[in-house]
Amino acid sequence: MSTVQDHLQSLMGNRVVETSGSSLTRETWRRLRANRLAVFGGIIIVFFVIVAVFAPWLAPYGPRDKSWFDQIRPESIPGPSGGHWFGLDESGRDELSRVIYGARSSLVIGIVSLGIGATIGTLFGLLAGAFEGWVDSLVMRITDVMLAVPSLLLALSVAAVIGQSQTAVMVAVVVPNVPLFARLLRSSML
Repeated sequence: MSTVQDHLQSLMGNRVVETSGSSLTRETWRRLRANRLAVFGGIIIVFFVIVAVFAPWLAPYGPRDKSWFDQIRPESIPGPSGGHWFGLDESGRDELSRVIYGARSSLVIGIVSLGIGATIGTLFGLLAGAFEGWVDSLVMRITDVMLAVPSLLLALSVAAVIGQSQTAVMVAVVVPNVPLFARLLRSSML
């Protein structure tokens, strides 16, 4: 039996998995397509990416257009209507346009943050895996401390210290992900 088949057999709880003639990638895609929840999640992600990429053509108005400020009254803000599906905010901007353009910012923050977290975590994991002994112990103890704190609490703490900005959000996403990637790469190297 090949090592891939051994690995699949150990993951499947000693059930015999027949993989002759198919690659691990093909088997993974087959199992993902069989899982309805995974397919639904994939559709949501693809929709989110399409909305973010095509935001200038999908949004009915600009995200900062205040053309409807005259419709705002101190006692009421207009709700959803035919011209503004999500309504207006307190500054007279179209909420639907702001949500569509916000998808672009969210996507950029997520991709850049995870990329930076993976890079830093990979470097720590390589360091710990390559230099065993006290270097490995030091890096893994720091990783253990970071993993001991719940990631949401750690992210909120980092954001509170740095302040309110896109950079703070990115750092708050990076910090909890570093130990995950460091542990993963270290274990692969060992």
